[in-house]
Amino acid sequence: MKSLDVEPKVYMRDKISNIYKILKYSTWDSAETQLKQLPIKWDSFTVNQVLKTHPPMKKAWLFFNWVGKVRGFKHDQFTYTTMLDIFGEAGRISSMKYLFQQMQEKELKIGAVTYTSILHWLSKSGDVDGAVEMWEEMRGKRCFPAVVSYTAYMKVLFDNNRVN
Repeated sequence: MKSLDVEPKVYMRDKISNIYKILKYSTWDSAETQLKQLPIKWDSFTVNQVLKTHPPMKKAWLFFNWVGKVRGFKHDQFTYTTMLDIFGEAGRISSMKYLFQQMQEKELKIGAVTYTSILHWLSKSGDVDGAVEMWEEMRGKRCFPAVVSYTAYMKVLFDNNRVN
């Protein structure tokens, strides 16, 4: 019987974990070199999964910009929304707003998930009026909120004594 050299199967979760480790433990210059050498076809799902591993914020941003220049890859509302969340969670509201503005300029689809995320982080940062404005903008653009959106908005209102 002939022995076959078979490559062991590498699961996507292992690839994502490896990319996270590269981003977390390497300098950006080293990480960029390693990322370029990976045999990966960058797509929205993969990029989104990498961002959701919560690499350090600065490296997440550098990765977001780097992968945006990779031939054949284009950011979409999912990768943008995940990056918005990273900025929101870090309290980098101006960066989050900048990214949202980029989404609008690129005419990307902006759904209820994106609006809900932004109104959540605006409220969390103390900008309740901004959160209310985001709700109004979402409604004005005929973007229909989901149950999660209503729940988040009601929480913003109740937490800030704006029950009326």
